[in-house]
Amino acid sequence: MSATGRDVAPLSAFPQDEEIVFLPGTTLVPLGPRHIIDGIPVQVIGESVPASDLVVPTDEVLEGAIRIARGLGPVALDRATRFGWRPQGDV
Repeated sequence: MSATGRDVAPLSAFPQDEEIVFLPGTTLVPLGPRHIIDGIPVQVIGESVPASDLVVPTDEVLEGAIRIARGLGPVALDRATRFGWRPQGDV
């Protein structure tokens, strides 16, 4: 969860990656315990800002996101990028 992160997709060579940037020194902290949702270990993290500014997603919201991601099917990864692997077919 982010209060100050900014979307840089319009400036990115790969806007489909939906990259977010944070200011230097931004601290990320766990927003609850790590738990299993639909067989996947999940740890929600967010910026260390006053608790009143945070909206932590419910397990139901996370389950929906996992269900959507699984419905998209497997992705073949063929080349490394700065922060991980890029799916095949992306420029």
